[in-house]
Amino acid sequence: MNEYIKEIVTDEKQLEQPTEKIEVGKQFKDKNNHIRFEFKNNEEKEYIVSCLKNTLREHKNGLGLAAPQIGISKKAFVINFNGELKTYINPTINAAEDMYLNREGCLSFPDRQFLVPRYNRIKYTAMDPQGLVLQGQLFGMAACVFQHEFDHLEGINISEIGLEIDEDFDNASDEEKDKIFKTFLESVKKRAEETNKQIEADPELKELSDAIKFETAKNAGLVQTEKVELTKEEQEIIKEQLEKDEE
Repeated sequence: MNEYIKEIVTDEKQLEQPTEKIEVGKQFKDKNNHIRFEFKNNEEKEYIVSCLKNTLREHKNGLGLAAPQIGISKKAFVINFNGELKTYINPTINAAEDMYLNREGCLSFPDRQFLVPRYNRIKYTAMDPQGLVLQGQLFGMAACVFQHEFDHLEGINISEIGLEIDEDFDNASDEEKDKIFKTFLESVKKRAEETNKQIEADPELKELSDAIKFETAKNAGLVQTEKVELTKEEQEIIKEQLEKDEE
């Protein structure tokens, strides 16, 4: 048996666990002036990529596969682009536009279908297995698959954010389907509003939310940061404070 072919995880609780970044080390520019990173544990990275690709090839109906779906709690996934498997390591979504409802299945939820709110266009940053920094845009189905796999890395299951549908939905009239779409989107909007209220009411959550928004905007190039040199006096003050904290 191929050691790189893994069983698909179907336990929802296990899939809810957050993942960790694949650690990188030194940053450098290659001969083409592209930014790359060295991986601290190249053997581990190669193993994860091989497992993802080999396992996805065993599932002909799969469009993508994330590391936690094969029991590896790391931020990496592969997407099948018409037979070409592309790997994304430590990905982020920097911008998204045009939300709509997409019909999706999932290898971790076999024989089940869901309507899921997705963005039709996204901008992303990630790394490939050679440590090359990738920045790009995806549209339509490719954007949906990227978001689906990215959710897995965040411990978000399709069953949490989607509306499960069955054959009754397929047999419904267009008018009935439109009503289902509208009701579901309204419930999604209401949940988002309630979550935002909870964040605004909790100072710690508000601070964390603001930090995430700032980091996202910085990654998308919407804000600029600059390095500020501290004076000798300021450095001494910080040093004294750190020494006090250690005591």
